Amino acid sequence: MFNQLQPDPRIQRNGFNLPEFVMETWAVSVEVFLHRRIGARYIGMQGLAVMLLVPIYCLVWQENDCTPMLWFMLAFLGMCCIARGKSLVLSRQNLPVHSRYSGEPILWRFFPQLSEERVKQCVEPPVVFAAGLLLCAVSEPLGVYLMIAAACMFFIVSANIAWWRQRSIDLHDSVIEQQQIAERFRELRGDQF
Repeated sequence: MFNQLQPDPRIQRNGFNLPEFVMETWAVSVEVFLHRRIGARYIGMQGLAVMLLVPIYCLVWQENDCTPMLWFMLAFLGMCCIARGKSLVLSRQNLPVHSRYSGEPILWRFFPQLSEERVKQCVEPPVVFAAGLLLCAVSEPLGVYLMIAAACMFFIVSANIAWWRQRSIDLHDSVIEQQQIAERFRELRGDQF
């Protein structure tokens, strides 16, 4: 059994939020390179949207050579295939991984004192941002893309942490309310449990 952060909650939220979807798409395009044991359904629509995001993003950089962006997109497709293949292997081995799990951070092994969510929130975005800064010397479009992806990763992970925290508080409140209802019910029945 893997020590895993809760599955990605974006599917469980109500409604569709276009800016959030775009940020998730940007984040997913980099997460496939940074995570292992990705759930079978995690990449989903955001993975398909990367195929639109990259060409549209390249239109902004018409004066620059966007060949590295196209290589990035091909590498992304390759990593998606690898992630899907690994998820099939894990399911055949009966190793439980939530189908919407964003994956275990590869960088976690260098920061074992941190929780998984802290690595995803506080380590990965700065690393991706730094990589983007370095790549700007070689390919400005790719470097800027990675810096934007780093910001999106930070936002999405922070939003997910806040959502899970709120959901946990709601569950805690629900337990207290149920205990109070049970006490009142016992009083009505005259029980002394």
